[in-house]
Amino acid sequence: MKKLLFILPILFFLSFPVHSQEEKSVCNQDYTISVEKCDPYVSNREKFATFSWDFSKISDFKSEAIKIEVVPILDCWNDVNGKDFRDEFYIDIKENVGSVKIHHIKMKAKCFKWRVVFNTSSCKGTGVWNYHSFLN
Repeated sequence: MKKLLFILPILFFLSFPVHSQEEKSVCNQDYTISVEKCDPYVSNREKFATFSWDFSKISDFKSEAIKIEVVPILDCWNDVNGKDFRDEFYIDIKENVGSVKIHHIKMKAKCFKWRVVFNTSSCKGTGVWNYHSFLN
């Protein structure tokens, strides 16, 4: 019985999806963006995350107006509330639909937080922080 009580919470947390997604959260713009983990059997040195986005429904889309802000986190146990960071960087959205891979070895961090940054004529703002971990 004790084993069952121990295993049930673990199974509950593992049942959540392995990617995060943001939709319509900045200035009521209609877009989707997600981050997906790589295959869990990829070696630790080769782990990556894939950002995929679709901004095709935004009427005033300009490539320099939308970015994804990424902040590598060193204290991953605090999720998005971590306090120990590496320098932030931005992914420039050059096309309204696309994707890009981020490799953890280049970031020198095992997790990161990210958000969308808008600077269009109809919207200037940032989305909520999302969290992604390269750990299995």
